[in-house]
Amino acid sequence: MTVDHAETTRQRRLRDLKALVDHGIDAGIGVGHSLGVLLETLEEGRTVWTLKPSPAAANALFTVHGGVISTLLDTAMGSAVYTAIEDGALYTTLELKVNFIRSVGLEDDVLTCEAKVLHAGRRTATAEGRVTDAKGRLVAHGTTTCLVYSPNTPAVEEAPAPPNPGAALDAFDPKHWPDPYPRYAAARESTPLVATPLNVHLVTRYADCVAILEDNTWSHAHEADLFHPGVEHVDLPTSFLWMDPPDHTRLRGLVSKAFTARTISRLRPRVEQLVKELVDAVVEAGEVDVITALAYPLPLTIIAELLGAPAEDHPDLQRWSHALARGFDPDRLLHPEERQARTQAAKEFVAYFRDLIERRRAEPQDDLISGLALVEEQGDALTLDEVLATCVTLLVAGHETSVNLVGNGILALIRNPDQYELLCAKPDLAGPAVEEMLRYDSPVHMTTRLAHEQTEIAGHTFAAGDGVALLFGSANRDPAAFPDPDRFDITRYAGTSSVKRHLTFSLGIHYCLGAPLARLEMEILLRELVRRGLTMTLTSDEVPYRRNLVLRGIERLTVRFE
Repeated sequence: MTVDHAETTRQRRLRDLKALVDHGIDAGIGVGHSLGVLLETLEEGRTVWTLKPSPAAANALFTVHGGVISTLLDTAMGSAVYTAIEDGALYTTLELKVNFIRSVGLEDDVLTCEAKVLHAGRRTATAEGRVTDAKGRLVAHGTTTCLVYSPNTPAVEEAPAPPNPGAALDAFDPKHWPDPYPRYAAARESTPLVATPLNVHLVTRYADCVAILEDNTWSHAHEADLFHPGVEHVDLPTSFLWMDPPDHTRLRGLVSKAFTARTISRLRPRVEQLVKELVDAVVEAGEVDVITALAYPLPLTIIAELLGAPAEDHPDLQRWSHALARGFDPDRLLHPEERQARTQAAKEFVAYFRDLIERRRAEPQDDLISGLALVEEQGDALTLDEVLATCVTLLVAGHETSVNLVGNGILALIRNPDQYELLCAKPDLAGPAVEEMLRYDSPVHMTTRLAHEQTEIAGHTFAAGDGVALLFGSANRDPAAFPDPDRFDITRYAGTSSVKRHLTFSLGIHYCLGAPLARLEMEILLRELVRRGLTMTLTSDEVPYRRNLVLRGIERLTVRFE
């Protein structure tokens, strides 16, 4: 009876997969439609797919593009895995390796890919595939390792332990997010590089992070592929944040002409006015959620006004920004609805700013969008897509980081009352206090880089195309760089140049363009709290954190102001 039930389950999965493939082709969507891939054979643990090359599959030499063959292999091997794993389970590709044997002309009749499962376990599955031409000659051979997971939880929760000891997955486990620092310390002491199932090594030590940030061997272009391989297209033009020289040099130079230090300094009176209004409301309410009452409205209002977005549009901008910020995380940590929200937010962002930019080009005003649209140097100007990408980048990065800085910083003051008392006694420590907040509980917790060529870090050799995730949250607590790093000390950056720079705003050519604005907003807020002599008390022991690895921030912080 058990055997019959198992056979029924497998048969149902085979039928479901066949129906899904057929539906995609009939509906004109998916791989089957775009590349002409067809399913020929579907058995438990084995599939056969064919591809008739078309002009759309050509590379510059008019042979079949390697990416098309890789897609054929990935499709065949992945579908074979799906037929062999437990009922109710899903899979996602962790690693795909392809060896190309011979080139294939577009005139070739048909390519055939046969894939077979090598191992199907509860947590991982492996398969191999062979692509042959119409004459039966081997074109390419591939292998894949897939992560098997439950559809009700993020895939990484089912991941196997990586080869080196420590807490590689702890960084991705939400239960550790309130205080990840003990695990960072353990990782730094045991190994400078922590392997993960997310195609990257975590870099935990300050010196190694600095070395990578200052080394042009490591690229910021295409690094999104590390965390978002093969995902649905997010319809956003590429920002200069994800470019390398010379494209980065050109775009950042043009943007900097509009987003100048003078522009930031002119914002001080408006920031001071807004801070007073927000603190007035907080004092009147007595008990508030700091995130909704201060952390969000302060930076969002300032950056939106700077860009020229009307006040009535601010709620939409916040919603879209939050969805995109959540989408910075590895796709395997995102639920399907979060990936969908990211895609939808990108579409709405693009439509909104495209309309606003075109209106400003027709009728310029005294705002940053007009400045970006009109900026020019030696005949070079920003295209519409470049202005669009810059607007989205400035809005998302320009306020999400500050939201987390406000929440994390106020919590640090509350949990270290002696430091808040010191700040009240010496308000001029507001600037150094902001720097310590940025170091102590970094609102930008992680960034990624991709190796251009073979290179070595901490004794490990990385091949071209390998990726790393620089764990700023760990580097900023590295005792090799910061004495007594787990102590929150607002005098650490006061009157001395010997203290190492924290990495929260990165280093080198990708140093955060909006860092002066984030510092200005937080310093003015601290000075206003101190000027009024307000006491701050947590009214709940529970401090939930946002589901985000790249941007570390608090979801809710209930505080009584008196």
